Amino acid sequence: MKIEQANKIELHYFLGDNSHLIDAFVRNKCETEVLTIAKDIIAALGYDIDVLAEPSGDGGFKDFWKLIGKNDKQLTLIACVLTLILSRVPISNRELERLQKENLQLDNEEKRLNIEKIKKDFNSDTENIDVVQDTVLFFDSNIKVIKHKSNFYQTLNSYSNVTHISTTTYYEKKEVVEPKFVDRKDFHKFILTSNDLPLLTIENAIIEIAAPVVINGKYKWKGIYEGRPIDFYMNDDVYRQSVLKGEIVFHDGYYIGCLLKIKRQIDEFGIIQNMGYTVQTVLGKIEDGKVIETEQGKRYKKIKDELDKQTKIDF
Repeated sequence: MKIEQANKIELHYFLGDNSHLIDAFVRNKCETEVLTIAKDIIAALGYDIDVLAEPSGDGGFKDFWKLIGKNDKQLTLIACVLTLILSRVPISNRELERLQKENLQLDNEEKRLNIEKIKKDFNSDTENIDVVQDTVLFFDSNIKVIKHKSNFYQTLNSYSNVTHISTTTYYEKKEVVEPKFVDRKDFHKFILTSNDLPLLTIENAIIEIAAPVVINGKYKWKGIYEGRPIDFYMNDDVYRQSVLKGEIVFHDGYYIGCLLKIKRQIDEFGIIQNMGYTVQTVLGKIEDGKVIETEQGKRYKKIKDELDKQTKIDF
């Protein structure tokens, strides 16, 4: 089924006091979050589209945004996708967590290929409604989109005068998609309960030791990882005890291969920030490009190999 041409989005706030007035700070914050989502999707698809604001409409409080560009198909895709993304109610916060995890597991090349497929399919003669739905699902798992939607609904949730909202797609003044409603009782389903992400585990991470801790106590070491200085905890007790006993001599250009755990959070802009580093196991030191394994590194490798074999057998 082909979708009708569209170039405009309506966001309708339904107000409990039946007025046409809305708190300016609430409205401004909500508009910022919606426009940020639109900007990110347009940029990801590589489209040249401007978003212009039109005067508010009658009834409750309505925001209209008109999309301007040279490609009508692109305008239609953006209008429909944004309308559906804003109104697609997650089943629960667990779904948000699942979507985050799926997005994190995709590498940049996979994301690029998905975007290229979306653009190719929508420009062909395939069922465009299916492409719109696929595009919604793809961007709805994007961490930035999830975070900005969370900010949007968190703002509304704290403003009791909004009873529900609707999103609609238009072509000029003609409604081409029926309004999609979200009731106030469902606002919480969009809101992230935590900005924490699952720990990122890097196997065979290479760290240059800049400042080891050679005294007892839970102090952070300093190192360089992927060209950037980091502070990290050394949780490998065997290795730490060897350092305290003076069995390991550090020098300029001393590198270790290790199992590295990275604590991450999403900031207010949907950007992933690394919040802390922990070396769980020192697998070995690196000299002349070769890894000289530690005993604990050998044990870790053996256990991992056994687990991998077991997984293959179970499969």
